Amino acid sequence: MTFALTVSCATSVVVITASLCSVLVIMNDINKLSEDISLGMENFKDVSDVTWGNIMALHGGARQQSGSVQRPQGEPGKDGSKGNPGEEGRQGHPGKNGRTGAHGKDGAPGKCGKEGPIGPDAGYCQCPSRSN
Repeated sequence: MTFALTVSCATSVVVITASLCSVLVIMNDINKLSEDISLGMENFKDVSDVTWGNIMALHGGARQQSGSVQRPQGEPGKDGSKGNPGEEGRQGHPGKNGRTGAHGKDGAPGKCGKEGPIGPDAGYCQCPSRSN
C-alpha cells in the first residue's frame, strides 16, 4: 500500500509541474502573438492612411454624402501651380548589413620610439652598456 501511495504522489507532482510549465509557455506564446498583432495593426493603419490620402487627392478631397444629387461633370480645368513639399516621412526599417570589404593597404611605418628606462636587471648585469 505504501509503495502505491508513493508512486501516486510522485506521478501527481510530475503531472502538476508539467502542467504549470505548459501554462507558462502558452502565456508567453499569447503575449508574442498579441505584440505581433499590434505591430501588424500599426502597419495596416499606416498603409490605410496613405491609401485614403491618395483616394482623397484623386477625387479632389470632396466627399459625397449619402443622398446627394449626382451632377454631370464639366471639362477639367487647367492644372494648378505646384504645391509645397510635404512633411518628411518616417524612417524605414534598417536594412541588412552588406558584405565585408577587402582589407586596405598597410600604412606608412611609424616613427621610432624613445629609448626606454634601464631595466631592473641592470644592477647585476655585467654588460658595460647596461650598468649605471
